Amino acid sequence: MKIRLTIHELLEGYRVGKRDFQYVDLSDVILSWSDLSNIDLSGANLSISIIEGICLENARLHQANLSRSDITAATLCGADLSQANLYKADLRGADLTGANLSHADLRSADLTGANLKNANFLKSNLTHARFRKSELNEAFL
Repeated sequence: MKIRLTIHELLEGYRVGKRDFQYVDLSDVILSWSDLSNIDLSGANLSISIIEGICLENARLHQANLSRSDITAATLCGADLSQANLYKADLRGADLTGANLSHADLRSADLTGANLKNANFLKSNLTHARFRKSELNEAFL
């Protein structure tokens, strides 16, 4: 069972040093342009959320649901998105350098202009994903 958190509760907990927010429900929220580096949102529900420009550098998002979310211009360098649901996610211009996207569901995701250098896509579902003008140098596909 996921615990519903308000944006205020999340940001206040993070501000005081809490980093473990596993399995929380943050669906349909607006959390743009926040810095949540090193946060653990494993198993969290962030579906249909607007998190554009967010900094989730080195974040744990293992098995998180980010389907249909606006994640444009986000920083996800070194993030663990293994087994994450990114179905129809908008990741245009996102920086996923060194991110782990193994076994992730990226069906119909838009990665136009994203930096995917050294990203791991092994065994990910990339059906209908868009990679136009994306940096795929040294990505593991």
